[in-house]
Amino acid sequence: MENVQKENNMEESIADYRNSYRIRTHVNEDAFNPIVYSLDVEDTVIEEMEYWIGYITGDGYVRDKRRNRMQALGLQSIDKEHIEKFKKFMQYTGKISKRTYSSENSNDAYIIEISSDRIVDSLKLYGIHPNKSHDIEINYLMWSKHFWRGLIDADGHISKDRRVSIVTGSKEFARQFALFVTYAIGSVPKIYKDQNVYRVRLTKRNTVKLLKLLYEDANVYLERKYKKAMEVIEYSKEA
Repeated sequence: MENVQKENNMEESIADYRNSYRIRTHVNEDAFNPIVYSLDVEDTVIEEMEYWIGYITGDGYVRDKRRNRMQALGLQSIDKEHIEKFKKFMQYTGKISKRTYSSENSNDAYIIEISSDRIVDSLKLYGIHPNKSHDIEINYLMWSKHFWRGLIDADGHISKDRRVSIVTGSKEFARQFALFVTYAIGSVPKIYKDQNVYRVRLTKRNTVKLLKLLYEDANVYLERKYKKAMEVIEYSKEA
């Protein structure tokens, strides 16, 4: 999960972009509105909405009103193509900014920020709030595989020994993920406390089961995580 410092750094990194870019832009302010569930829409619309809420949970932030500024949603990724997918989903006509790090070990990051009270208010209904790192508890989407795929794409880990894990500062969020895994694949993962964070790590066998559920019929995903997931699944067939 994002820690508070990272969220603050993300905001600082786009301050110049936010202050200098005043051209009126368009965005779908109902992209995360729960009313979507009552409408006659394609299943892929619901899938994308739930996926991006998961991705924002892992690699984004929301900002409350400040002075005369509206609430805002921010998202950062080293994968430019994925940020472009998000921009298309949001029907956003603004720009994507780029942040270059001085460290040789850091990749460039692509950042998008959208100012909208309606969007942020919708996200808050799902439990996404400012400084969410240590106390987030997701609402309504706990049983959504699309949500958890988004979370894993953003902030989960598929290790070299072919195990999925997530790390979060919120004990309740770790418990929610563990409950979803239990419900989805019939096996209870352990939650480990490591200083101020909680870690949920699956066995190799349960990782394969979970990755099949999350990725095999998915329509939206982070390309490099999808490739890792497929490699793990294929390896399990050969083993």
